[in-house]
Amino acid sequence: MGATAWSSPTLTAHFPDLFDDQMLKQMIQSTFGLKDEPEVSCLTQEELQSTDWIEQSKEAWEPIQVGRIKVSFYNGEEAEEKKCSITVGQQHQEMCELKLMGGAGFGTGAHPTTNMCLRWLQEDPTRETLSKQGSRVLDYGSGSGILGLSALKLGATKADAVEIDVEAISASYQNAALNNLEIDVYSPDDASEDEGVHVFQMQHDSLVPAAGLQSSVGDLRKAGHSKSLFDLGAYDVILANVLPNLLLEMTHDFNRLLAPGGLLALSGITKSQANAVLECYKAQGFGDVKVAHIEDGYVLITAAAAAGQQKRE
Repeated sequence: MGATAWSSPTLTAHFPDLFDDQMLKQMIQSTFGLKDEPEVSCLTQEELQSTDWIEQSKEAWEPIQVGRIKVSFYNGEEAEEKKCSITVGQQHQEMCELKLMGGAGFGTGAHPTTNMCLRWLQEDPTRETLSKQGSRVLDYGSGSGILGLSALKLGATKADAVEIDVEAISASYQNAALNNLEIDVYSPDDASEDEGVHVFQMQHDSLVPAAGLQSSVGDLRKAGHSKSLFDLGAYDVILANVLPNLLLEMTHDFNRLLAPGGLLALSGITKSQANAVLECYKAQGFGDVKVAHIEDGYVLITAAAAAGQQKRE
């Protein structure tokens, strides 16, 4: 494991009335790779009334604007569409509004790791890459699909996404439909051997709304088909907002997936974890590996396709 972020972490969680505290300890020990069984003490305990947490979170969700991108919450009513513009440098550019359904699929743009990716998508090199005919984007660890969908709004031709959370996959398709966009979402096949990048495509019609989601990932996989992520083709832009240990594991794969002249953004990294990620991607041969943004203790690391690859026109 990497450096400890906190000397004394506190975890707040909700549980049913009856739960096995020993199983909880084992789960924490396994998840965080602890050598010793953790000490779990119940500091406070209170009974909570049954609450629709998703609906409650919607009430507190305010629109978020990041440069040209405005992320707003869809409340079921069709708002009058207004075209607005924003001044970027000396140019007036049309605003891109992205409507999200909310729900259990995470990713609203409010967290620094997502916010920095949204800003990076609008910077000149990325924007120029997205605007090229046939440009392809991979949103790895896509959550609600916000980054892939934003890339489409900004001019990308095709967006694929990889996500393990079933409700997030469902939310991605709902959000795509809400914005009249198309995105293909894939789920990793944990049972695959050799290359750990075999994926199952999640079909839109095999998913039910997140609020009533009953299917498991295993059920959904039956509706799709397995293929290697490499079979999908190379990507001009790859965004990966996931845990640093996964970013380190995917170094070689991202190198193969990134098209000549392509751009890569890595997020989900704290400042203390940045050096390990930087050194790993430099060693793999990526070009211009650097910390592009820092916000609230998180960093966004960007890179270009490995040296020697010719730029795709």
